[in-house]
Amino acid sequence: MKCAIATIHRALFLALAAITAAPSGLFGESAPTSITQVATAGTSEPRWSIDFPNEDITTILAEVAKAAGINLVLADPIQGRTSIKLRNVTWRQIYREVLTHLGYTFVESGGLVLIVSRDEIIQPWTPDLLFPKADRPEEPKIAVRFTDAPAAVVLNDIAKSAHLSLSVPCALNFTVTVHLTSVTWRQAFRAVLNPNGYTFSEDEYSDEIVTVRPGPRRPDVSPQEMSTPRELSLASTLSGWFSHSALYLSSAILVPLALFHLVFAIGVARRPLGRPTLFFPKPLWVLFVLGGGIVPLLAYWLMHHSSLAPSDSRIPRAS
Repeated sequence: MKCAIATIHRALFLALAAITAAPSGLFGESAPTSITQVATAGTSEPRWSIDFPNEDITTILAEVAKAAGINLVLADPIQGRTSIKLRNVTWRQIYREVLTHLGYTFVESGGLVLIVSRDEIIQPWTPDLLFPKADRPEEPKIAVRFTDAPAAVVLNDIAKSAHLSLSVPCALNFTVTVHLTSVTWRQAFRAVLNPNGYTFSEDEYSDEIVTVRPGPRRPDVSPQEMSTPRELSLASTLSGWFSHSALYLSSAILVPLALFHLVFAIGVARRPLGRPTLFFPKPLWVLFVLGGGIVPLLAYWLMHHSSLAPSDSRIPRAS
């Protein structure tokens, strides 16, 4: 009996050891994610190699922002997971690869990267209102790092870091992803509130009391060429090329043509005829040639200087 119990204990021990030593992939766990900087000579900006197998999209954006030192704001959470593996790419290439198929893009201004839906990109954008330069350059800088966190939690953390008294009389029913480095509290508040239709005001008697209130939704950064779809960029380029070509071509044709008309008109005016002109007075013929060029000039020559011109006895007097 004791031998049987010992055998069972030994079998359980071996099974437990096998489970502990088994590779994590055997039980469906995802492989570890990684993002590493690539040392490449002659490049204008850092490049990265990333490997995110079945990772949350918001997490990918946040991890890239953290590694590349980007001030990132994701106003609306992006649901879903994806797998992405890239080598020797910039952070902008990573963002384009992740966002393009989801209907999102990114815009930059004043050191801030804002993730927005392509539906919002059609609104008028003005630079440096969402994330302007520091209101007071001597103000202390703070760091804010949250991923898909409630807006009220983020604002309270910012207020705590800046030693502010915060009042939020309205419900903030949205989450944000913000990764900001070395910013003032006002810049951080704008980054959280403005893209979601809120703003803030400071107390008239104390700048340490801040109140959050509804405000206009202002996507206040300028879209960059790098975040424009290639098809639109190509169409714009071709349109501009054709416009400039048409302008140059029209100038190359119209200017010499106008000079020829002027020369023809001067020739008609200065060449003596010795008799009255047919059908119209000579000044009127000069105007016709100046405006019409070769056609009225040919008519004038046929009527007055060619062998087809009538003799003096048959010339009707022009009034």
